[in-house]
Amino acid sequence: MGTIDELLSLNRRQFLDAMKAGNSTVSAYPLEQSQYKAWRDEFRHLRVQLAKLRAEYRKLHIAFEYALPGHSDKNTGVVEYEKRPDIIIFSERQVLILEFKQREPPPYEGFAKETRGYLRLLEKWHPKMPRMTAKGALVLTKAQDFGKRFPRVKAISPDRIPAIIRNVFCNSHTPCADPSRWLSSIEQN
Repeated sequence: MGTIDELLSLNRRQFLDAMKAGNSTVSAYPLEQSQYKAWRDEFRHLRVQLAKLRAEYRKLHIAFEYALPGHSDKNTGVVEYEKRPDIIIFSERQVLILEFKQREPPPYEGFAKETRGYLRLLEKWHPKMPRMTAKGALVLTKAQDFGKRFPRVKAISPDRIPAIIRNVFCNSHTPCADPSRWLSSIEQN
């Protein structure tokens, strides 16, 4: 987790090393090659597209593989963290979930449904969400100049990432005052 500016300062090796280290804290499963490939693809697109943002948008916070509660065990009440959107970008008042898929258009409705599910879980479990607005985008990495609306989610090509960030954060790109607390507060709810 850091700002978009901090992400842009990393090279690919630094990014992948950080992702690999972070994976061990959110997943009990070994890292699969397909996940590593997906991270490389995400980084390649993010480096190009996020660099196009004006400075005030690059102060927004960004987190990868943010663990959302999936469900609670009916017998024990223990909440299991099994859902992880690829990327969340957040400010004091807005959240944008980016879910990347290495696909061409047309987008599969199931991927949009998955992204909507992340939005619902975030709204259910995060205590600050009643005062925030959350949006979702499904990024099809093999698409160009593409956009399609689904309920609550927009499927886009990577070249539209800057536009959706500007759209979501147009009224408030004030960085979150305490991003670490914001990220960990889901566990305290």
